[in-house]
Amino acid sequence: PTAIYGVRHSLVLDKTTSDAKEARGLLSSNSVVQNGTTRPLTTEYVYYSDIVEQDPDGPKEWTKTAIDVLQVGVEIVT
Repeated sequence: PTAIYGVRHSLVLDKTTSDAKEARGLLSSNSVVQNGTTRPLTTEYVYYSDIVEQDPDGPKEWTKTAIDVLQVGVEIVT
């Protein structure tokens, strides 16, 4: 690609318990972690996404190489 304008981290989340829970997406670029938006979990599946316009390791513009080694995950916050 000639230009990378951002990375979208998409999540589909739900919970199986009645207690209040929240979760957020995580991106790790060269061991620099960026937290996504914290969102409430419900008993129904809900689709969320975060757009990250700059590589957290910098911050700097995304490169194909940085995206190729990007690590993503989900964290239960509460």
